[in-house]
Amino acid sequence: PASVPDGFEKPEFSCQGWQEIPVPAQMELNGYGRPQYTDTSYPWDGREQVKPHEVPVEENPTGCYVRYFSLPENFTEKRIQLHFEGVETAFHCWLNGKYIGYSEDSYTPAIFDVTDCIREGSNKLAVEVYRFSTGSWLEDQDFWRMGGIVREVAVTALPNVHMRDLDVAVDLENSYRDGVANVKIVVDKAESVSQKEKYKLSWKLNNEKREVIAAGEESFVNNKTQFAILVKNVQQWSAEIPYLYQLILKVEDEMGECVETAAQFVGFRKVEIKDAILYMNGKRVLLNGVNRHEFSGRKGRAIGREEMIWDIRFLKQNNFNAVRTCHYPNQSLWYELCDQYGIYVMDETNLETHGTW
Repeated sequence: PASVPDGFEKPEFSCQGWQEIPVPAQMELNGYGRPQYTDTSYPWDGREQVKPHEVPVEENPTGCYVRYFSLPENFTEKRIQLHFEGVETAFHCWLNGKYIGYSEDSYTPAIFDVTDCIREGSNKLAVEVYRFSTGSWLEDQDFWRMGGIVREVAVTALPNVHMRDLDVAVDLENSYRDGVANVKIVVDKAESVSQKEKYKLSWKLNNEKREVIAAGEESFVNNKTQFAILVKNVQQWSAEIPYLYQLILKVEDEMGECVETAAQFVGFRKVEIKDAILYMNGKRVLLNGVNRHEFSGRKGRAIGREEMIWDIRFLKQNNFNAVRTCHYPNQSLWYELCDQYGIYVMDETNLETHGTW
């Protein structure tokens, strides 16, 4: 767009005098542009003729963001990742003038490896955010249309051996009395790690009193491991009693030194549908649910923990036990809170194409 400063991402480009904006935030609720509400039509309908899968050219509000930062000392000699939890609706980004990448899908995280671009001292992160993109054709939800970096941005450091993927699949057995957790873990290794180096996984499962009720050690084969945990007379998870166990994982090297540790809450429950009736842990359950947008009058979709806790309290105080994330994946914290306080979740993808019907 003509309004974008040419070369603003370069280290030598001075951003002195630029105005500040909070992140996360909607651009329009901070004085940059105007919010627009539409239901089944696209935001450009009636203003510009746009062919399917193309992008408006007459009006496409664009935000240029710049942030300077330095890495903590304990990030040294580690792999560095740049996380965007959610940006409406698309963005390009640069680090110290080097192009990092592009992402669409407003409510799905984008993660970039920036190890080769990071440097000691001050780093310049530049992000160019577009209100409309080709992804906008798939994001025609019934809500306020706005743009900006609406979720957290973070820089994280990974150890040389990192648990890249963790999957805990739970079930109930023996007439719903015993709990089973099938755990699968995939690790990735930095290029500097020799294939001859051996690593192992130690784990323990704690109850809510932080008492260890199961523990073990596993070896990795082709950077993968899997194991099952059996819990006799398990405490079931439900909306009425959201009982959570905690799985503690630790990767160790051959000398027994800790390389990485992680914790995951685990709730044991079994969901079934029999003769068109929904059952939770073998008992019929009725859903008293609501549709929920991530939204507040002050922040738009850039809400935080405060607004989420308010929503959870509202649901529990009014005897709701279920929520539908209309019409996109929510922030990760929302699912953790639903686990903790006891809310059944019907999760949705970021897909709504009203305007093409």
